[in-house]
Amino acid sequence: MLLFAMLGVILMVGSTALARTVTVTEQDNGGGVVLAHGDDLAVSLKATSGTGYTWKVSKIDSSIIEQAGDPTYEQTGSAMPRATWNEITRFTAKSAGTGALELGYSRPWETDKPPAKIFTLSVIVK
Repeated sequence: MLLFAMLGVILMVGSTALARTVTVTEQDNGGGVVLAHGDDLAVSLKATSGTGYTWKVSKIDSSIIEQAGDPTYEQTGSAMPRATWNEITRFTAKSAGTGALELGYSRPWETDKPPAKIFTLSVIVK
């Protein structure tokens, strides 16, 4: 019985170790990505501090991927206002299929204006 329990733990650890993180950036805009079930997708897009603009998910096929928490930020240079940061939004592949992911760069209070930038990505989960 102990042998079966240990084998179960090894299989669980082994399957978790196979999951990977795929990172996409502005250069991947309009392209695609192939993920396996359990993989993480990190969308790292440039944002300018002090402007009010943020990247928000505007389209997601939630049957194949789901957002994993709130965006995080990485400083790429100066901490001064109008400095460039990377805003990283993470997703997890949850089931096989093909869908689209779209993020818009906008100010939350400007609901009547289109996003200043749009990032689109085709997502395939195998």
